[in-house]
Amino acid sequence: MGIFGDPKKKVQKMQKNGDVMGLIKALGHKDYEVRIEAIQALGQLKDKRAVSALIQIVESEKKALERDRAARALGNIGDERGVEALSKAAWASIWIGDHEDKWQTALLNETALNALEKIGTQAAVEALINLTGHSEEKIRALVAKKLGILGKPSAVEALIELTRLDISEWVQTSAATALARFADADSIEAIARTWPVIYPDTRERIRELLAEKAGPAALEALDKALRQD
Repeated sequence: MGIFGDPKKKVQKMQKNGDVMGLIKALGHKDYEVRIEAIQALGQLKDKRAVSALIQIVESEKKALERDRAARALGNIGDERGVEALSKAAWASIWIGDHEDKWQTALLNETALNALEKIGTQAAVEALINLTGHSEEKIRALVAKKLGILGKPSAVEALIELTRLDISEWVQTSAATALARFADADSIEAIARTWPVIYPDTRERIRELLAEKAGPAALEALDKALRQD
């Protein structure tokens, strides 16, 4: 079992004792499962001393599942230094490798997006805005949703562009729903323009979001824009 003795028990003990440096050392263990446990433990401890080591894993050539766990840990820690690596991970292509690699890479894409949302700084928002150009429809739809949840005004223009230019009705709908969380005049106009492709249940959700954000005036503005269209 080498210098770690029973590796998994050692990792568990390190986590219990808050031994961040010991866990970082365990990231280099030859046993894949031990490395995964160490990564997860660092994410749960949320100690910023682990950020650099976790970034190295996300940016490495390791299996996508190991990179996925490191991306998740970076999101839990919430340090802005992880934004660049997470952005690159979200851009990773699902068309490279065997079936398992593709599945794991798709998982990594989504985990990286979740981590960027958790970090939530302006740098993270800018990374998400850039990802509105991703080749995968599902990723663009998720990006739009997360930009709406974060609610940063700098995302409005990118979301409006998705309603106008994206070829996917799914993405257009996701962007319109996100814009309802802003409820400004430009957002409402974009929502009205997208209305014909939005399913009835989603239309109702958009109305709810507009009312929550800006009250009856936002609903009146939407109805007016719909009549004009």
